[in-house]
Amino acid sequence: MIRYDKHPMKHMITFSRMSVFVLAILTMTLSTLAQNAQNAQPAQRAQTVQSMQSAQSMQSVQSVQSVQSVQSVQSLLDIMKGRMQGVKSYKASMRIKLDIPFLKAPESTATMYYKAPDKTHIDAPGFAMLPKRGADVTIQRVLDKPYVAVDAGRDMFQGVLMRKVKILPTEEGSEIAVATVWMDTAQNVPRKVVTTTKQGGTVTAELVFDDAKARAFCLPSYVKLMFDLGAYELPKTISGELDKPATQPGEKKEKSSMAIVEIWYSGYQMNIPIADAIFDVKR
Repeated sequence: MIRYDKHPMKHMITFSRMSVFVLAILTMTLSTLAQNAQNAQPAQRAQTVQSMQSAQSMQSVQSVQSVQSVQSVQSLLDIMKGRMQGVKSYKASMRIKLDIPFLKAPESTATMYYKAPDKTHIDAPGFAMLPKRGADVTIQRVLDKPYVAVDAGRDMFQGVLMRKVKILPTEEGSEIAVATVWMDTAQNVPRKVVTTTKQGGTVTAELVFDDAKARAFCLPSYVKLMFDLGAYELPKTISGELDKPATQPGEKKEKSSMAIVEIWYSGYQMNIPIADAIFDVKR
C-alpha cells in the first residue's frame, strides 16, 4: 500500500535547509583550506630560506675548518723549523748497520759534522754507505726552501696517531718532488719522512728521538733509511773490503732490491765551533 504525503513542500523545505547547511560547511572547509594553503606558502618559503642558510653556514664552517687545518699544519711546521734553526752546528758519533742483499758488512762507526745552513760531513774513512742523491732526509733542507704544505689528515704510525703533511717544494731547481711527513704533535718532531725525488727514487726514513737535549732541536737518536738500490747511483766501493766493479764480466746484473741503513746517533755536541775545512769535498 502506497502512502502519499499530504505535505510534500515540508520535505522540500527540509531538504533545501540541509543543502544550504552542507553548502555552508563545504564553503567554510574550502575557505579554511585556502587560508591554510596561503599560510603554508610563507612557511615553506621560510623553511626553504632557512635550509639554504643552514647549508651556506655549514659550507662556511667547513671552509673555516679547512683554513684552520692548513694554518695549524703550517704552524706546526714553522715551530719545528724554528727548533731546527736553533742549532747552528753540531758533532755526533754514529753507529751504522747495513742490510744490503749483495753485501755483508760489519757494523761501523763514523763522526758526523754539521754547520748551518747546509754543510754536512760524515767522517768514515774507506766507507761509503748512502746513495749520492735522495739520502739526505734532513727535513730542514726542505723547509728552508719555498714550499706548499698540504694537510693529508691523520694516520697511525707505530701505534701513535700522527699528523700527516705533504710538502711540495716550489723552487724550480729542487730535486725533491714531494716529501710526506708523519708528525708527532705531542713532541712536534717528524717520526717518518718519505721523500720522492724528481728522478723517481724514494727514500723512507723512520726516526726516534730518545735524547731529550737533541730532541729540543729535532735531532734524532736513531734513523732507519730504506731505499731501492736500483733508483740510485751507488759508488763502486761500498766499503773498504770491496774495490771491484759492481758487475763482473759474464755475470748478470743484480735486480733492484731494497737496502736498509740503520744509524744510531750519540754524544751530540751542539753549537760548537767547527772549522770550514772539515767540509772540504777533497777530504
